[in-house]
Formats: sequence, C-alpha cells, structure tokens
Amino acid sequence: MKVLIIDDDPNVHRLVSLFLKKLEIETIITASNGMAGLELFDSEKPDLVLLDLVMPGIHGDEILKKIKDRDPDSRVVILSSINTMEKVMTCLEHGALNYILKDSSPEDLFENLKEVKSNLISQENESVKSPEHEVSDVFEKK
Repeated sequence: MKVLIIDDDPNVHRLVSLFLKKLEIETIITASNGMAGLELFDSEKPDLVLLDLVMPGIHGDEILKKIKDRDPDSRVVILSSINTMEKVMTCLEHGALNYILKDSSPEDLFENLKEVKSNLISQENESVKSPEHEVSDVFEKK
C-alpha cells in the first residue's frame, strides 16, 4: 500500500509516518504543501491520501476537490485540527472517507489510522471477490 501525506507540519509527517510503518505500510510519500501534494498524487498514484486542511498556498478543501476531480475513486482521509461539524460534513460531502483530528492522543491517532487501513484492505478484498461472485452466479443460474 502506498500512502501520501500532505501536511505542512514536519512533526505530523514524522509521527504519522512512524505509525504507518508500524502498520506495515510499504511506501510513505510526503508533501509539505498542496501543490507538491497534487504533483505527487498525479505521479505516484497513492492508494490513500492523508490530507491536512490548513496549509500555505492552496487550502486542503481545494486539494480534496482537485484530487477527486482527477480520480473520483481516490481515497482521501482528512487529518486536521479543525474540529467543527460544518467542516467535517463539508469534507465528507466532497468525498473524504474519514476525518481524523490531529489533536487526538497519539494512541487514538494510531487506532484511527489502523482502522482506516483495515477498512481499505476490506474494500480491496471485496472488490477482488465481486467479479468471482458474479461469474459463479452466472454459472449457477444455468
């Protein structure tokens, strides 16, 4: 699995990268601003993007929209310290899979990342199984 972290805080890069390594994520790519993140998204095709909202230059909301425009099936999780229901709902409406608060305890942050990984693996396993079920369903009907 390849994960792209887009965040302007190097401490967040270090902490999240450490947690992702503990979760056996093979490839971790980091960008310190939205434009660099978009370039890496285009070139690296990550399986998951962890996106901060407040960064210099392009705000994370706009990055989320641009990523979803480029690839509607992309998987983006917001990782932010903004804790308002309005912001959470807006991000989810624009296609974010989840919204994780950076201000959570390190243990909670790790558990949230672990859950995201588990959900992605489950989705991948389901998408692999789906065509087989469709084929077997066709043969069973005859």
